[in-house]
Amino acid sequence: MLSLIGESVGFVRGSHMDFSLRKLTSMQLMCIFIFLWSTYTQLRMNFILARLRKNQYGDIVTKDHKIPFGELFNYITNPLQFTEILVYVTMSGILWQASTFHYITFFVIMNQVCNGFIKSSIYFN
Repeated sequence: MLSLIGESVGFVRGSHMDFSLRKLTSMQLMCIFIFLWSTYTQLRMNFILARLRKNQYGDIVTKDHKIPFGELFNYITNPLQFTEILVYVTMSGILWQASTFHYITFFVIMNQVCNGFIKSSIYFN
């Protein structure tokens, strides 16, 4: 948050905000669409994971680890990590002028890839 606020136009002394939707490029619009899709998909994946421990009435019946199925879980092992990476990459695309946010994006990519490998090794070993 601090990196976003610190580089925001209008927040930094001597700058002024001149926002217009017409100034958005097609790349930024595409990034916004992918950002919204990946955020929504990530939420749906979390619901799938939460339902693994509940019965049909919504009561938690187990704390065992189960393999999730459905939606992106049918195609990739770690859709939560994948969508998290998409969120940050698209934010970097939207905020391409920012200098510090790209470092945060790089950190998130490395973190989520490592996390995904760890989770994959747990599932398949």
